Amino acid sequence: MFRGAAGQYRLMATRLEERIRTHRNLMMQESWKDKKVREQEIANFSTFFVENYKIILTAQGEMKYFPPGAAAAQWKRQKKLIPNEIDQPEIDRGDISKLVGEFA
Repeated sequence: MFRGAAGQYRLMATRLEERIRTHRNLMMQESWKDKKVREQEIANFSTFFVENYKIILTAQGEMKYFPPGAAAAQWKRQKKLIPNEIDQPEIDRGDISKLVGEFA
């Protein structure tokens, strides 16, 4: 149920990071002093915002149910929430097979 939404959010995060880098590089260029260039960048950002807003709405539509924060916190304390190694590579998982075996 959440896989599609997670994919949408990951795609959006990648697009946002690329957009931030492009904007930063544009600001460092001499052409940034030109008013027309800045106005075009504002128009481009408005389009970018609308597109990503639609992605957020689509992802939210795919997640019909999200557990309450208290339930998620309890699952985390009970080690029922296992970190995703793609999204959180910095977290030490120890022996993940033990954790999966306990809750499977």
